[in-house]
Amino acid sequence: IIYKLHPGEFIDWKSRYPQLVNSKIRVIDTPDINLYMLFSESIAQVGVYSTALFEGFGYSLRTFVLSHGEIEHVQALIDDGDAILVTQAEEILQGIANKQCGQASMEKYWEADAYLKTKTFLSQLIQEDM
Repeated sequence: IIYKLHPGEFIDWKSRYPQLVNSKIRVIDTPDINLYMLFSESIAQVGVYSTALFEGFGYSLRTFVLSHGEIEHVQALIDDGDAILVTQAEEILQGIANKQCGQASMEKYWEADAYLKTKTFLSQLIQEDM
C-alpha cells in the first residue's frame, strides 16, 4: 500500500498520522515521486474528493471513495458505479478480491487524442493571430 500525501501534508504528517510512521504503508512525502508513475504501478486507488480520482481512470484503476469529508464532489462517480463508497479497509480488500470495484472507462472522462487536439487548436489560434 502506498499513501501519497497531499503537498500540504508533507511537513507535519508524522505528528498528524503517527499510526503510519512504523507501519508497512509506504508514505510518499516528497514531490519527487510522480503521481502518474504510482498510478502506472497500481491496480486500485482510494480517495476522498481529489481530482486525482479522475486521473486514475486514465490508468484503469479500480476506484474506491472513502466515506469521509466532502464526497459530494465525487458523488456522481459513486452513483454511476465508477467508484465504490467504503468506510473500512476490509471493504477495499473484499472489493479487490471479489472484483467488485468501481472502474470507469478512460473514454468516459478523458477525450481521445486530447494532446493532439489541443496542439492543433493552439496552432490554429496562433495562425489566426498572425
